[in-house]
Amino acid sequence: MTLHTPLSLRNPALLLASLALPLTACATTPPASTTAQAAAPATSPASVPAATPSATTASGTPSAPSSSASATPSASGYTMAQVRKHSDASSCWTVINGDVYDLTKWVNRHPGGPARILGLCGRDGTAAFRAEHGREREPNRTLAGYKLGPLA
Repeated sequence: MTLHTPLSLRNPALLLASLALPLTACATTPPASTTAQAAAPATSPASVPAATPSATTASGTPSAPSSSASATPSASGYTMAQVRKHSDASSCWTVINGDVYDLTKWVNRHPGGPARILGLCGRDGTAAFRAEHGREREPNRTLAGYKLGPLA
């Protein structure tokens, strides 16, 4: 009797690639390396909505999503008073690292659930974001697609 070992078990590179496949299926750009993503928990692309917040510009960078903003920024940016007005799921703005983000469309897409984002609405979420994601590439890349502008 001959036992057949799956190809992915014989080749570590294929094993890593197969583990990273669900994560790369919803990434906004191809990953630089599948090794870093293989450590992250795999999710089914069908069960997690696409993480793409908006279209990309001709330069390949995410364009700002259509915001639920009724306020426009001052010449120097958005104020904390403006951010505080957007403090629930219907309009969720937060400040992270001195920039204002409209996370309204991301609330129900966040892999950790809406509560993780709702806790940031209407306030400075820098400490919470850094504690959870630090300098992880993909969360920071996704966040960049929701940027409205600087905090004044």
